[in-house]
Amino acid sequence: MDLDLDLEDLDTSWIEKEEKRFSIELNHEKKDMESIFCYFVYMDQNLSIQKVIKEEELLFSLSTQSIGISNSRILQLIQHRRILTNGMKYKFMNLMKFNIHLDVENIEDFAYGENPMEFGSDFLKEVSIFNDVVIEPSLFIFHPLHSLYFFFKQDFVNVKSILSKPLSNLSREKTKSKKVHILDNSSKKSLQTRKHLT
Repeated sequence: MDLDLDLEDLDTSWIEKEEKRFSIELNHEKKDMESIFCYFVYMDQNLSIQKVIKEEELLFSLSTQSIGISNSRILQLIQHRRILTNGMKYKFMNLMKFNIHLDVENIEDFAYGENPMEFGSDFLKEVSIFNDVVIEPSLFIFHPLHSLYFFFKQDFVNVKSILSKPLSNLSREKTKSKKVHILDNSSKKSLQTRKHLT
């Protein structure tokens, strides 16, 4: 069986990545990332995870020495993602950043040392949504792991609205009655009747 393969049609990008991994000692400089994955985590009232949405967000220069996401873009993402397609509303809780910024000479100590958290105690940390989120440069092998986690909790209003009374019950009004006296001229008697007012 003859296979006529055109080398131009083959995806060889994975070969380049593997070569970089095997020659990490030659690629020890920390580099900026072009994008980062954002995870939007939706929880119910008991803090059980209901849904997770993943999307990629481009990174931009925040200053001459840093890249990341501006606080205005962070607020846009929160506003856009707090309501799911089913109409369920969520309240934003917090934002966590996972960013590994190890130097190449610390990788072995981090992986095999007696106290690995000496180097990685601040890889995952909460960040303020009112400041720009800076993504520190890192070794290329860690780039796919860097991420932002947006945590949302189900808004209590949704539960309350399910328990509320139907609109038809709220629109009903009670009728009031009032006694009315009618004087009959022929018999000179006072007749009583009830008139219903709505």
